[in-house]
Amino acid sequence: MIMAHHARFSVPVSLAVLLMAGPAAAQQSFPSPDAASSALVEAARAREPGVLDRIFGPGARDVLSTGDATLDRARLDRFNEAAAESVTLTPRGDATRILTIGKRKFEFPIPIVRRGEAWMFDVPAGRSEILNRAVGENELRAIEACQAYIGAQREYIRKDHDGDQVPEYAQNLISTPGTQDGLYWPRTGQADVSPLEGALSEALLDRGNKTYAGYRFRILKAQGPWAPGGAHSYVVNGNMIAGFGLVAWPAEWGKTGVMTFICGHNGVVLQKNLGPKTSAMAERLLRYDPDRSWAPVE
Repeated sequence: MIMAHHARFSVPVSLAVLLMAGPAAAQQSFPSPDAASSALVEAARAREPGVLDRIFGPGARDVLSTGDATLDRARLDRFNEAAAESVTLTPRGDATRILTIGKRKFEFPIPIVRRGEAWMFDVPAGRSEILNRAVGENELRAIEACQAYIGAQREYIRKDHDGDQVPEYAQNLISTPGTQDGLYWPRTGQADVSPLEGALSEALLDRGNKTYAGYRFRILKAQGPWAPGGAHSYVVNGNMIAGFGLVAWPAEWGKTGVMTFICGHNGVVLQKNLGPKTSAMAERLLRYDPDRSWAPVE
C-alpha cells in the first residue's frame, strides 16, 4: 500500500447536496476535458440541484454522498473555495485527465476519460480511487498510533503507577476505572495527564467496536523466536518489565485497511499484508515475532 501523504482531496462526497431525489438521468458526455471540468465547477458554484445527476449519471450517488448532509455541505464549501483559487487539468496518458484544484493542488478523485470522440467522468474509477485513499489514510493513522504507543509506553515506565516500586510497562491501553494500569486514564488534575491522551484513546473509549481509523489494536505481552533476544514473556511476577509490543490490524481487510502493523520496544514499526484472512490471523497473533516477511514501514 501507499504509505505517503499525497495532495488529494475527498471532494466527490461533498457534492451530494446537488443531487435530486428520485431516478437519476443518464450520464452526460462533453466535447473536451475542459468542458467537463467547467461544467462540474460551475454546477458546484451555482449549487443547482440535479445538475450532478446529469454530469455523473445514475451510478454516482454512493460516491457523492457521505450520508451526513451537514458534512456534505461543508465539503462542498471546501471544493468551491479551492476551485476559486485555481482549476487545472493534468494529463494521465492520452485518454485521461485529472481535475486539480486549489493552491495545494488537490486532485479530484473521479478522472475525466475519453470515450470515443467524447469525454466524461469515470465514476467506477473514482469509486476505486476514493477507497484507495481511505485505506491509505487509515494505514497512515494506524502507523502514527503505533508510534504514539511506543512513546506512551516509554513515558509510562518512568513513574510508579501502582505503588509497588517496580518500573513496568502498561498491560492495557485503557486503564481500569480508578486505576492507572493502562496508558490512558481520565484526568483528575492538570498534572495528572496520561501518556496516551488524544484521538486514539478517545476512539477506543467512545466506540463500542473498539476501532480507530478502521483498525483494531492489541498489546502484545510476549515475543517469539524471531524477535531480538529470542522468545520470552514480557511479564514477570505480574509486572510487564521485559518489553512491550502492539499489533494493529484492519477491521475489514481491503475496506478499512490492507496492511497489518506490529511494533516493539525497539521502536520499529513493521508491516505485512496478511490477506483476506487477516482478522482470523491477527486474533491468533499474541506475540511480537516478526520473521523476514515483515518489513519496516517507510
